Amino acid sequence: MDKVRIVAIIVVSMIVMTSTVYAIEKKPIVAIDTDQLTEDTQFSASCGDEHMNVIWWIPLEFWQAIFINDKTTSESDKKLFVDTFKPYSLLMICQADISAFGSFEFYSKDEVESKLDITFKSENGSLIRFAPQADIEPDLQLMLDIFKPILTAAAGNMGQNMHFFVLEDYDSTGKRKIDPYRFGTLNFRIGKRNGELMQTQLDFPLNSLYVPRICPNGKKAHVTWKYCPWTGEKLED
Repeated sequence: MDKVRIVAIIVVSMIVMTSTVYAIEKKPIVAIDTDQLTEDTQFSASCGDEHMNVIWWIPLEFWQAIFINDKTTSESDKKLFVDTFKPYSLLMICQADISAFGSFEFYSKDEVESKLDITFKSENGSLIRFAPQADIEPDLQLMLDIFKPILTAAAGNMGQNMHFFVLEDYDSTGKRKIDPYRFGTLNFRIGKRNGELMQTQLDFPLNSLYVPRICPNGKKAHVTWKYCPWTGEKLED
């Protein structure tokens, strides 16, 4: 094979690789809409009419996006806050049984944690089981303590009964355990006081972290879609 042909193959390969990389493009942190990110990461397990639950997984990108657009906090304080959260992701859970009269009987943190089971299944099929951190860094605990009155003011009694669990986000090699940019599934099991268990999951990648691809009809395509659901045409990978 002559040198000209080898160079041509390399150039073509680079063009193909470049088009693949940029077909699905990550948003810069400054462009992440925290409302959309919250919508992507807040959900409930199916539970019937006599129970309610809200689960919210909060990745580092949420805090980064909050602070990069914050004009009131100093850069040094922003860095301190983000660095404090960087080794972790947070899990917020609120559960309550609903009485026949419609009153909410909220669960304590211990009640929620007693039946809580968290696993992450990666794209290659490997499974990681998470246990909430028992010993929380003092600076991180201070941050969490700040949220409680804010949540209470915003959501009343429900906010007061939103319980935070801290998950270690990196392994011993420095690799992220739950990467919201890569395919995988974060699985949750929670339980009721009567012993009934409920399952739900959060699928990755998160759509709000990517620049949307556009279907041939002009509508935005979800990051996980392979084909446009309106036209049936294949989307760029």
